[in-house]
Amino acid sequence: MRRHVGVVVAAVMVAVGTFGMQSAGAVSSSTMAVAFQINIAHSGTMKDPSIVPPLVQKWSVTVGDNPSYPLIAGGHVFVIAGGTLYALDEATGHTSWARSTTAFALAYDGGRVFTITFGGILQALNASNGASKWAIQEPGQYAFSAPPTADSGVVYVGGAGSGGTLYANDETDGHVLWTQSVANGDDSSPTLSAQRVFVAYVGPQVYAFSRTTGAPNWHYSGCCEGGGGATMPLYRGRLYDHDWAEGNFVFNASNGHLVDSYDSSLPPAFGGDVGLFLTGNSGAGKLVANDLTTGTIKWSFVGDGSLSTAPIVVNDFGVVGSSAGRVYGLALKNGHRVWKATVPGPVGSMAAGEGLVVVPSGTTVTAFGSA
Repeated sequence: MRRHVGVVVAAVMVAVGTFGMQSAGAVSSSTMAVAFQINIAHSGTMKDPSIVPPLVQKWSVTVGDNPSYPLIAGGHVFVIAGGTLYALDEATGHTSWARSTTAFALAYDGGRVFTITFGGILQALNASNGASKWAIQEPGQYAFSAPPTADSGVVYVGGAGSGGTLYANDETDGHVLWTQSVANGDDSSPTLSAQRVFVAYVGPQVYAFSRTTGAPNWHYSGCCEGGGGATMPLYRGRLYDHDWAEGNFVFNASNGHLVDSYDSSLPPAFGGDVGLFLTGNSGAGKLVANDLTTGTIKWSFVGDGSLSTAPIVVNDFGVVGSSAGRVYGLALKNGHRVWKATVPGPVGSMAAGEGLVVVPSGTTVTAFGSA
């Protein structure tokens, strides 16, 4: 059975310090948004030269319930809302296809959309028409709370219930290629580099495994273990873990050594030598831009006083949203506002790709692009 451990945060987090210049790993140069925080490294980074601020609204669609994190791939925006998976045409927002689902999260790879339910049913759908390719029940666990990550023919999934399990599934038919036990399997969408898959759970308990064989590469074991976890962005060879028990730590992805700490309430995003971190309480946060070479603060931004989303970086500007329904685009070099928009309802986690910045808010999905 899982142990729930109550602990007191041991130290006050400090600003991000000096960072190495190692490779970011297997972040594709594609302009598709295929996973939570845009890419398989969850770095919130999108390089798409067709997205140039100031942006204008291209379309807005009401989906009847709070939408999931959107994916942008193959001419469609994919989102789950109210028990329905929608494939929205990128150009118009019209529904290309829709199907009923009990899934809560998505990933994309190779022309397929992969969904996971809270009970652990993993399914592959044809992205062009929604037809089911296969569906399997992940074995041995009963609680699945993190989005899958898919790349190069393999879908990676975390599961919990009795301890925790990391799964690697073949994209062709869903069969399990390998599994590894972890403590405790909650809330961490697998992060991928070229050779490794990373997950992080409370304690912190941070793991690195071989993508191909599942062989353990390293394991950082902190003070304890318990329910919960976090999706770790990977950028320039550094993993950014958010742990409610001990705080926010930065790990060397090659060996698991603890190298720094940072202040952020949600996953950071990165572009060039800049990291964007939402500090303070979500809903009353401040966006801070740190120089990743020196560790110094370049600028900060409070907007309307209700910033609430994980930031993303599109080319040379950052994007952040507020619970009051505002979206801001800010130049990475100096924090100057290059774009602003208003959407209906609190802003959710955003994505960018294929010429669009897609903003879930309230019960709507709104797409912005260059004028």
